[in-house]
Amino acid sequence: MSHVNLRNAVVVITGGARGIGHATAAAFAERGARVVIGDLDEQAAKEAAAAIGRGASGHGLDVSSQTSYERFVAAVHDEAGAIDVLVNNAGIMPVGAFTEGELASARATIDINLWGVILGCHVVLPGMLERRRGQIINIASVLGRVAGGGVAAYSASKFGVVGFTHALQQELHGSGVTASVVLPGVVRTELSSGVPERGVPISDPSTVAAAIVQAGLAAKPEVTVPAWSGALMRTLALLPPRLRQPFLRATDYDRAMREVDTRQRAGYRDRLAKTVGASSDFALKTQDEDDNR
Repeated sequence: MSHVNLRNAVVVITGGARGIGHATAAAFAERGARVVIGDLDEQAAKEAAAAIGRGASGHGLDVSSQTSYERFVAAVHDEAGAIDVLVNNAGIMPVGAFTEGELASARATIDINLWGVILGCHVVLPGMLERRRGQIINIASVLGRVAGGGVAAYSASKFGVVGFTHALQQELHGSGVTASVVLPGVVRTELSSGVPERGVPISDPSTVAAAIVQAGLAAKPEVTVPAWSGALMRTLALLPPRLRQPFLRATDYDRAMREVDTRQRAGYRDRLAKTVGASSDFALKTQDEDDNR
């Protein structure tokens, strides 16, 4: 049985202009939902909404800013009504050795990936609790269960999202409002460009979007994509380090995020720098740069 009747439900998706967010927005719209996309790139958000059609709309949103988030939610209320489902999807993933990257890159990752989720829940939950209905769906990662080298700050942010969601689930019990967390592996989007397709579960955006919609329909506490990776992640998390690390090395999990093709990631890094801030904030040193010294 559906927890939320998606027909005419107001579904907000942060970071919905591209990748998983765009695919998720389209999937909810196909179910009859009134979709509103929030994205730091306002023009891209509007273009994504226009491509989806079905009454979807797009707005600018900086998930790390309380003022921006409150202004965005007010606009959603004026335009579409109370929010039934909030999908906290906005995120960034700078890749590189932690000790070789700019500290501002790590800070931005935490601000967007974790603080953005906390802030979104802080702004939207009171209205849901007052109505005694609604759903929060937070997008984490398998890297929020089993950390990976090369994405230390990203792993930290996603561990935080998983823990925050589990705590919310306890607090929201019996309130009529639910919280779910979705943990994809590597998804074929611009964010994961250049990542080797080995050692970690691989999915397409449409597959992850379908899982997010199903999480909404069934109010599942936790969903992994692909589904089989859930049992593996939980098992690995229970293993002592002396057993876990050899397994991760044997499957290339420990190296997958450290052996990215930096040339393939150039477009993502350039867009990230232009959209989020100064290029120095995201100018992680690359193997190419090391080779040229």
